[in-house]
Order: sequence, then C-alpha cells, then structure tokens
Amino acid sequence: NVANGQAAAAGQPVAISTTGPAVTINVANGQAGAEGQTLTATGPAVIVSTITVTTSTTGQAVAISRIGDETLIGPPIPTTITLASLNEINEAAATISHAIATSSSPGGAAAILATDNSGLLHLRSLIADEIAGDLTPDQTDTRNIGSITSLWRTAYISEMQATLFAKNTASLIGGLFIIPHNAGTLAADVSNSTTQIDFGQPMTTGDIILLRGLLQVEYMQIGTAVTGTTYNVTRNLDGSGVNTWPAGQAFAVLGTSGDGRIELDAQTGQPRISILEQGTIYNSQVEKVRIGALNGWGSLTGNGIAIGDPTGERITYDPTNGLIIAGDGNGITNINGGNIQANTVTATQINVSNLSAISANLGTITAGTITGATIRTAATGARVQMDTSGIFGTNGTTEQWRADNTTGKFTAGNGYLNIDENGLTLTPRTSTPDFSFTPQSLKWANGTTTKAMIEFAEIVDHGTSRKLVMGMQGDTRKAELRFTWDNVSGIEYAALDASLISLIADETSVSGDLNVTGSYKKENTTGHIYVPFRTGPVQPTGWAGTSKTSGTYTLTAADLGVPSNAAAIAIQIGITGGTTGNSLAIGYASYVDAIFAQIQSGLTIAFASGVTNLDTSGQITASVSGTINCYIRIIGYYI
Repeated sequence: NVANGQAAAAGQPVAISTTGPAVTINVANGQAGAEGQTLTATGPAVIVSTITVTTSTTGQAVAISRIGDETLIGPPIPTTITLASLNEINEAAATISHAIATSSSPGGAAAILATDNSGLLHLRSLIADEIAGDLTPDQTDTRNIGSITSLWRTAYISEMQATLFAKNTASLIGGLFIIPHNAGTLAADVSNSTTQIDFGQPMTTGDIILLRGLLQVEYMQIGTAVTGTTYNVTRNLDGSGVNTWPAGQAFAVLGTSGDGRIELDAQTGQPRISILEQGTIYNSQVEKVRIGALNGWGSLTGNGIAIGDPTGERITYDPTNGLIIAGDGNGITNINGGNIQANTVTATQINVSNLSAISANLGTITAGTITGATIRTAATGARVQMDTSGIFGTNGTTEQWRADNTTGKFTAGNGYLNIDENGLTLTPRTSTPDFSFTPQSLKWANGTTTKAMIEFAEIVDHGTSRKLVMGMQGDTRKAELRFTWDNVSGIEYAALDASLISLIADETSVSGDLNVTGSYKKENTTGHIYVPFRTGPVQPTGWAGTSKTSGTYTLTAADLGVPSNAAAIAIQIGITGGTTGNSLAIGYASYVDAIFAQIQSGLTIAFASGVTNLDTSGQITASVSGTINCYIRIIGYYI
C-alpha cells in the first residue's frame, strides 16, 4: 500500500509521491541496513518483478538493485533528451526526464561539451586540421597564443602586423637586421623586363629601393607614378643584372640623399649597430654612428662607439685610445656649457680670451716648470714661438730667425746670417752685391752712417794666401772690390758706381757660363757676343748642294744649329747649276739685311757671305729664284 502510488493494473509503472507517509520497500538485494541509510543502486536501471512495501520503519530509505530483466518500475525512457532535461518523473504524463552532465571547461577530463551562458568554451587541448574562418579573441590584449613554457614550433604566416610591448622576451635574428627608411612587399609578380612595378603602397619619386633574396639582389630607383601604387622604375642600378621577383617579395626603401637607416650586423663575428646616411647613388652611404666592433671605422679597432667623421669632427671611444673628442678640423674641440672636471688635462694648446677666463689664483710665479708642446705669442701671423725644436720668430709667412734646440745654431735674416760652432757666416742674398740689404754686410757705422763694410759675395780662393777685401774708398765710387794676394805685386779690383760695374784687370776669365739678362755694352754702345763654331761650320740638312726650285723656305734656329735666343748668324751661301739671273737670298722680314748670291752672265756659280739677323722667333727665310743647287754654311752666331 503506497499512498497515491497504487498501480492501476499489472505492469503499470508506479509513481511514488512525496506527499504521502514514509514508505518502506522490501526489495531482494536492496534491504536497507539501517534506518535513514541511503542505498545506491549497484547497477544500471533496476528492473524488479516483485515489490513488497511495508511501513514498519518510518523514514527508512530504499535502494533498488537489479535482479533480472523484468518489469521496469516507472514510465518508459524518453526518445528525446535535451540539455534542459531534469531528473524528473511526471506521474500525470507518465514520462521521465534525465539531465545531461556537460561542461564548458572540462580541463583534462572527458566530458560532453557545452558553451556557458556567454557562449564560451574552454578546452585544455584542441586538435583541428583546418579552421574555416577568422580566429578572433573575445577581448583585446587579454588572450595569448602559447606561453613562455609552451612554444609553437613553426608559424607560416603571409603577413603579420603586431603592436608589442614585451618583457623577458628573446628574439633571434640571423646575421643582418636592417631598419630602413621604409619597407613593403611587392603586390604582384615582377618579370626581368618590366619597368612598371606595383609596390602595393605609395612611394616617393627618387627613392632607392633594395630587393634581396632567392640568391639574388637588385637595386632600383622610383620614377614617376603610373597609376595607384604602380610606378616607373630604373632597374639594375648595381649592374648585377635584372632579376625576376615574386609577389610578396619584401623590399627595403633606402630613400635618397640625406635619408638614413639602422643596421644590426653580426655576420662576421664582429657585431655592431650602425646608423647610415644614404647618398645620391645606390651604393653611396656614410656611416654616422657605430656601436660595437669598430674595425674598419677609420683606424680604430676593438669594441667601442664612434660618432661623426673618421677623419674630421668625431667622438670616439675604443680600448686603445680611450675617449676622444676631435674638433672642427682646425684642431678646436667645442664643448658648450657646463663644467669639465678631470684630474689631469693634457693639451697641445689652450686658448682663452684673457687670463681671467681661467678660474684660478695664479699668485706670483717664482719657480716651476711650464710643460707643453707649443708656447707662442699668437696663434697665427707674426709671432714668437717656442716648442721642442727651439725658439723662432716669423712674420707669418717666412721664418726670420731661429735658435735651434738640437744643433745650437742661430739663424737670422731669413737664413742669411748663421752663427754656430764654425763661427759667423753671412750668405749673400744675390750674386750681385746690393748694399741696401743689411744681412749681406758686416758694417762699421758712426751712428746711422755706414763708414765701412765687408760685403760677402761668393769668394773663390785661388791660393792659400789670397783673400777678398771689400770696403769704402773715396767719394767718387760707392764701393770697391779688392783682390789682394801676398808676395805678388798688383791689384785687381772692380769699381761699383751708381749704375756701372767696371772690371779693371789685365785679363778677366769666366769659368762656366756667363749669363747676362741685359745687353753687352762698350762705350755705352749696345752689342752682342759672337760665338764661332771652332770645330767647323754647321750645314743645315737639305742645303748641301741640294736642288731647289723657285720659292721661299723657312729655317729655324734648330735647323741652323744655333741657340733659340741667338740674335744673328754668320753665314756663307753658294749656288751652282743655274742660268743667268738665278739667285738665293737669306734674311728675314723684307730681306733688308739679306745675304744675296746671283749667277752672272757667262758663269754657273755664285757665292756670298755675311751676317744676317734672325727674327724674334729665331728664324730666317731663304728665297730661291729658278732651279739651282744651294749651299748654306753657318760659321758662328751672335747672342
């Protein structure tokens, strides 16, 4: 007897209501061991054939166990189970519902998956061959792909854009890393013949770009725009050949003159960071900054930092030289503002506008040592300067005097006065004495008036007892050269008047060349020196009896065998084989001073000789009348 639970007919399921009194059901293998004990069925859904229910013990729980394939207690199992099904027996409808155990975050356990109320599904692991659609996180800057301990091995991504601020992240880049002026990828394939390329982005006319890959390299320059992102280009700037490039090929925009890029290079085992400025042509760039291996940057080696021009203004640090601040090319290093503090400052030169610019109490300098490479009264121009070589004075162009620290020699007068261990040496300024130049003379003066002097010109010693004496003599001559010698009577001298040098001697000999820039004069008459050909006359080529026809012929100084500055020649001419009236004239200009030979009636030969002038170019002209055999001989010349 079960309250509200009596089966209406045999085999009909019985619903047990919770509104009745406590029920005790005696089931084979399912007797409760104690009051209030919950019995759990030991198998699947229980089917029993006989149920005996007593109410001898109030509140006793009953466990029903299977004893065979008999009648199922309750209504039949529903054909449709939904996620919203509950564990419920509907007595009125004679139905039974079952809940499904699902999870949206099962972790490592097996489970039936179902999203949570927000539509989310959290899986510990997912294996999928393909994803047809976008993979988008539910929140920005919240979800991750992989972790610091679980890394993706390989990612094949055509294009990636990322905004990254990361800590404790290691990135490995092999060899060379370039941050150029700009970069991009080709929007379409590029053949080795096209001159119009789609870069997939706006470009700047004149920019130089670099493509590298597929075991090839090519530099290009952007020309005018064609349409959209397609531009005319100038290819193969590097001369290595025009290449074929696929769509998606990356390119670096190096820019044009003044643009820059950053390079991180560790290919050679000498890692460095360089900042380079692009030049006007593809392979022209200037390295403005280098950090790391300095080999190749000027003469520096080792690791350090270099900024500026290796041969000009620069700041460098390397293990060998330490910190160097090089100046503006004039030896000046400018440091604007602030203070420079150091234990020791060593400098070639310290320039200040005045001593008060040096903040120090110099006091009275009574002893000590001034150490420096150069001490001078002015940086440029006229000055007195002392350095390790000695002390000297200069007018800014020529060194006027010097006391040499190495030889002990004193030099003055632009090198014409020398005092050393050999005594006093005066070197003449010119080969012709000029008394207006004080360094040439050793003078005796009365106040400002010179009374006597010894003028030092070149002295040739003709014997151990001979000497040169020079001095003042009388009022009629400005000075006098006297050559005297012991035990020999007579005096040779040259009197020097204001505009005339008179050589008075039985014989004057010149050893070597006698060079005269003006004219030779005798009794104030201009003249020239005659130089004879002592070894025999000179016969010009083609004028030794050679047949000549009517016409004019030019002979140069070289043809005549005389110097180019010869003024005139002594010449002999002859003609043979002609007829009466045939002639030869040698001269210049209008033949005013020509040497003329003409065959007379009844004769077949004619001769003439004399002196004829050369023109300013050192040439003469031979004028031939008729067909004759001509002879020319030069026996000397005037210079």
